[in-house]
Amino acid sequence: MKALAARERDVSDLRLLADIAGIDSLEVAVTCAREFFPDEVMPERARRALAELFAGG
Repeated sequence: MKALAARERDVSDLRLLADIAGIDSLEVAVTCAREFFPDEVMPERARRALAELFAGG
């Protein structure tokens, strides 16, 4: 849910959750979100936020 919303206030939670879950790339994050929410379309804004999150290292 955090990944689909990807609000500015969610970034630190997303970083922590990704670390706990072993998610280390945009592709894995998107795949994981699709597995849990197959009927939801990830907004482009959320995709950009995730890309920025994983671009940092």
